[in-house]
Order: sequence, then C-alpha cells, then structure tokens
Amino acid sequence: MLRSFALCLLAVMLAGCPNPQPTGKATPAQEDIFIRFEKDGKYGYINAVTLAIIEPQFEKAGQFSEGLAPAIKDSVRGYIDKTGNFAIKSDLEYGWDFSDGMAQVTAGGKYGFYDKSGKLAVPLQYDQANDFSDGLALVKLGDKQTYIDKAGAKVLDAPEGAGSFHEGLATLTQNEKYGYIDKTGKVVIAPAYDWAGWFQEGLAAVRVGDKWGFIDKTGKVVVEPQYAYAGGFKSGLSSVKVGEQYGYVDATGKMVIQPTYSSTSAFSDGLAAVGTGEKYGYIDPAGKVVIPLQFDGADDFHSGRAQVWQAGKWGIIDKTAKFVYGPVD
Repeated sequence: MLRSFALCLLAVMLAGCPNPQPTGKATPAQEDIFIRFEKDGKYGYINAVTLAIIEPQFEKAGQFSEGLAPAIKDSVRGYIDKTGNFAIKSDLEYGWDFSDGMAQVTAGGKYGFYDKSGKLAVPLQYDQANDFSDGLALVKLGDKQTYIDKAGAKVLDAPEGAGSFHEGLATLTQNEKYGYIDKTGKVVIAPAYDWAGWFQEGLAAVRVGDKWGFIDKTGKVVVEPQYAYAGGFKSGLSSVKVGEQYGYVDATGKMVIQPTYSSTSAFSDGLAAVGTGEKYGYIDPAGKVVIPLQFDGADDFHSGRAQVWQAGKWGIIDKTAKFVYGPVD
C-alpha cells in the first residue's frame, strides 16, 4: 500500500462503512478479496469483488490469508471463514495469519502451529518460531534451531543466523555477512553480502556497501550492484531506486520504467501503484499511466479491485478508476 503517511497494522482498520448491496458472485478468474473496516468499535469486512458485507461484530480482527482470518468475538477467538463464521475456535492466546497452509499460534510463551482444519498439528513447545514457507518452518528450542515439516518432524538442523526458505534457499548470516543455504543445509552461496533478500522469481536483491544489485541461485551476479535500493521481482519486474527516484528493471537489469516516482509498489494484477509527491495512481508494465495520480493513498490491485483513499474518504475502484464502492468516511 502506498500512503502519504505511515500506518501501523491497526490503523488500516477503517471506520464508518454503510451497507452496500452485493453485486453477485466472484467469477472463476476473480479471487475473493476482503477489506477490513471498523464501525463503532467493531470490525467487519467487505468483499471487494461482490461487495458483500461481513457485519462489524469482532472486537479484534486480522487480515484474510488463505481463506481465513484471526478474530475475537464475545471472548470467542479463532479463525473466521469468508462467511464470517468461526471455522476454527481456539483457546490459545494469539494466532497469526495462515502461511503455506499453517498458522503460528502461541500460549504460555510457547509456539506451535494450527493446520487449516483447526488441528494443532505442531504442539506448543518452541521458544521461537517463524511462519511456514517452502513447506518448512524455522523454530528454536533453547539454544537449538531446527527446520520442521508440517507434521512437526525435524527435517534439518539450522545453523545460527539461518532464515526461512524461499524458492529452495534460505538466507544465512555469519560475521555480519549474508549468504544462502539449501534444504540439505549446504552453504551454496558463501556469506559475502552486506544484506541479502529472499529469492523471488529466481533472483535475490543483495547489497554491497551502499549499492544494490541481483544474484541468481548459483550466486552469479546477474545485475551488478549499482542502485540506491532494490526490491524483489514480481511479474518480471523489480522496483529500484536511482538517486531519490524509483523505477523498474527487468531480470537483465534493463531499465524498463524510468526512475520518475517518489514511491512504488510491486506489480499486482497487471498494475503497480506509484506516487509522486502526495498523489498516487497506477501504471502498467510498459510504464503507461493507466489511472492518473489522483489519490491520497492506493493499495495493490487484486481481482480487478483496489482500495484507495481520497479527500479523507476511502473506497474501492476497478481498473477504469470507477468507484464500485464508496468513497465513504
């Protein structure tokens, strides 16, 4: 999301939402996208595609992930489904979003994981835990780190400084330098970088000194470090910073969209939110402005819908910039 001011997690819970009439069902090409809002101290959701409402009724509510969202209602806690009903009821203290089919949960200072049936598939036994990704989760018990599978079985001892796996590789930090290990624990890219990100679409952003570039999974430098910042690849493009402006490069390092924006997001659903000064709009992968920079804030497009903010109000637009819902306070 691009906004002209910083927002914490709870601040994106929006206030004052009247009840629109549902417009129908999502088509097979449209995944249901839910936007959380607040009204009179309770949280609810609007389906950005059908405009169906889950009425504000939850004291606390998280974002939907993999079809479920953590929520608390009248002291009942757990995970709700897309109808607003509790698909999983829990007596645990806290639960995070689902990731890779599993949700991290905690009680009494110990961590475990629910699966999507609501089974505590990995018992509460760890002192620290990362979310599942690539089928594995990094967990810590005492001073020992391991990777476990979704049944809770140990797969691999994790060296100190190891991170989560993405696209088959995990970051490894040693002596303040970053490299990567594979799923056998072998160091496949020696720690040599001042910072290194996850692999996305086969490439990872790395930093040498104050310059950023990209490497492939063999450790080959594909794009020499030269940028003030580099993000991750999505839809074949990555945002990079040149001087004080952002543009986009392809996987060869070719500048596809010149650095002319003060802020950018990754491409999603064929468009990327970009900003110049205090206004935001959307561009296509060729760099064409398809929705003029006119909003005070702009979220990513999903299923042909995006949440935007304008003149103190928010609403949902389609790819023609038409408001399909709102704007409302």
